[in-house]
Amino acid sequence: MTPNIHPKTGIAYGVMNANNCDPEILSELMFGTDTIDITYLEAMVQHAVNKCQYCQPDQNQDETQFEYLTRVKAEVQALDIDWQEFDDANEEHSPYLCAFNKDNTQGMYFVDSNILMITESPVTAMVSRCSPCYPNAGDLDNKNEDGIEAYNIPESWENEYK
Repeated sequence: MTPNIHPKTGIAYGVMNANNCDPEILSELMFGTDTIDITYLEAMVQHAVNKCQYCQPDQNQDETQFEYLTRVKAEVQALDIDWQEFDDANEEHSPYLCAFNKDNTQGMYFVDSNILMITESPVTAMVSRCSPCYPNAGDLDNKNEDGIEAYNIPESWENEYK
């Protein structure tokens, strides 16, 4: 599978500085109901492995990353484990990698580096390619009609002060 290219559509994932997104939207992407804190989920999976030898399933070819993470989260939460102990131990947790599904737009928010990666969206844009940090992805902060097609954020998400 080619990195940073949608496996079904062949459209590049879009990458952008999160400062170009509305601050209220960013908050929803971190803490909203359609968000999965990947770092917290990874800790939950490790806790389940330690407590009951849980074996994390592989991602199916026909499911998006968000669908896969939702399935893993549901599986782990359904295990017969006392999650209160885990929650107490992780009370001070702060997310740094979040997967989101909002307004038919899926992606990830890398909080520490303040980067949004759009992995599926009804909106696309013609942009330049990203640096080697995100091979094959499109740079949503650098529009280019002669560039590549990449998934983009909905117009309503744009920061009006950028």
